[in-house]
Amino acid sequence: MFKWFLKRLWNNVDSTRSQRRRARRQQLQTLRPWVETLEDRLAPTVTLTTSPGGSVVVGSGMKLTDSATLAGGNSPTGLITFTLIGPTGTTVDTETAMVSGNNTYTTPTGFLPGSAGTYQWQAS
Repeated sequence: MFKWFLKRLWNNVDSTRSQRRRARRQQLQTLRPWVETLEDRLAPTVTLTTSPGGSVVVGSGMKLTDSATLAGGNSPTGLITFTLIGPTGTTVDTETAMVSGNNTYTTPTGFLPGSAGTYQWQAS
C-alpha cells in the first residue's frame, strides 16, 4: 500500500513538472516574435553609402573628395574614416569626419593628386 502511494505521488509530481515545462515552452513561443521585434528596434542596421566627388584633371588645382551618408543609427556619434587608395594600390590620404547623427559627411580637406590614374575612396 505504501509503495502504491509513493508511486502515485511520484507520478503526480512528474506530471506536474511536465505540465510546467510545456507551459514554459508555450510562453517562450508566444514571446519570441515580440522579443525579435524588440531586438530589431534596439539594434538598427546602420548603413554607410559613399559617393566619390568626380573626375579631377591633374594640375588643375582641384582636389579628390568623397562623401558618405550615414543612416539607420540611433543618434550615432564618433568618426568616419575616409581612406584614399592611389593608382599603385597604396594609401595616399586618410581623413576623418566627426559624426553627429544620421547625415551626409564629406572629406574635410580632399586630396590634390600629383599623377594621373585611378584613385578609390573607402569609408569606415
